[in-house]
Amino acid sequence: MLGLGIGKQLKLLKEKIKVSEICHTIHQWFNGRKIHYYHQMYNAMEKHSLSQWFNEQEIPKNGIYILFEKGECAHSTDRIVRIGTHTGKNKLQSRLKEHLNENKDRSIFRKNIGRALLNKDKDDYLKSWDINFKTKINQEKYGYLWDIQKEKEIEKRVTKYIIDNISFVVFQIDDKKKRLELESKIISTVSRCDECKTSSNWIGLSSPKEKIRKSGLWLVNELCKTPLSESDLKELKNILENVGYSNEWRIKLLIRKYQGCLLGLAIGDALGAPVEFLSLPEIKKRYGKDGITDFHAWRGFKPGSYTDDTQMSLATAVGCIRTYQEWRERGISDSVSVVYHRYLDWLESQNDPEQRRGPGRTCLSALQSGKMGTMEERINESKGCGGVMRTAPAGLAFPSERDG
Repeated sequence: MLGLGIGKQLKLLKEKIKVSEICHTIHQWFNGRKIHYYHQMYNAMEKHSLSQWFNEQEIPKNGIYILFEKGECAHSTDRIVRIGTHTGKNKLQSRLKEHLNENKDRSIFRKNIGRALLNKDKDDYLKSWDINFKTKINQEKYGYLWDIQKEKEIEKRVTKYIIDNISFVVFQIDDKKKRLELESKIISTVSRCDECKTSSNWIGLSSPKEKIRKSGLWLVNELCKTPLSESDLKELKNILENVGYSNEWRIKLLIRKYQGCLLGLAIGDALGAPVEFLSLPEIKKRYGKDGITDFHAWRGFKPGSYTDDTQMSLATAVGCIRTYQEWRERGISDSVSVVYHRYLDWLESQNDPEQRRGPGRTCLSALQSGKMGTMEERINESKGCGGVMRTAPAGLAFPSERDG
């Protein structure tokens, strides 16, 4: 902005801030953050992996795809590294598959990754990689430069990179003109955002293409043109709010997320059980400088055994399920009472030494009192965090609209 008057500098600064704000918003949306309450439940912006052939029923026939790359972050979430679409009718699925098919001349994305890998290695085959040897003319003209085996090896290397690092989301737009317009504006928004910076290890920094290195995107077209406006953002929000998935697919998404939450809870619990009461220096002394990195036995329980925290989380989950079942059957249910009685079931299980996994005294005494405490009539003044550690299922079962 050197040489510009103060008025023009302020105008450019405001534009930069607005672009960054809009870019922040779309990063949150495309990374599955809340658009509105309905999507907090079902999260239509479901990330897919290119590590395996995706279920075509999960992908619309027409739309835009957004790619993310492992290790790349911006706006406190995964950074967008490519935005793409298709021109042919009903070709979104086949376009995505072209990025996995080992044919760089059908996917500029594959070709650009190959360029970066070869350039980083200072491999002389980079010049040959740029040539499309699938045409007869180029075979006749440049055939002496074509190493078929070498290209197969590079293609496999590109595929491995994509499998290991790339994930994506998609959203449906049937109108071709609108697809191309939004694709261009999203690309321009991300490429103009000062907060979308690459990591120092991003392989794209080795690209021979200056536009890729500077933009942080696997793209050379539509960079730094017209970004999304506020009205475009509202239109995009409306599109994302109405992304169509079948009820069956939404339920599958929900179940998968719940399973992941509970499984992660149990794994973390089992991993941390042996070090629960150790200081950091004690943990490093016992398990090495990296701390505990694998399951270990604790208090006579075999490695991988979870504690009472997971037991009671599962009791909470069962209580939430029973609450829903009662509501479906009778039209009424007291969730607090139902969960409380599941805790009493857990309390009874503590008579079995195999099931007694280090429960806290406060928890035991509260349940043994025979009273169900409330916020108004507390049965203890504990300041411990035991209650927090078993609340995940309640948050999953009863999401709040107030949660941002």
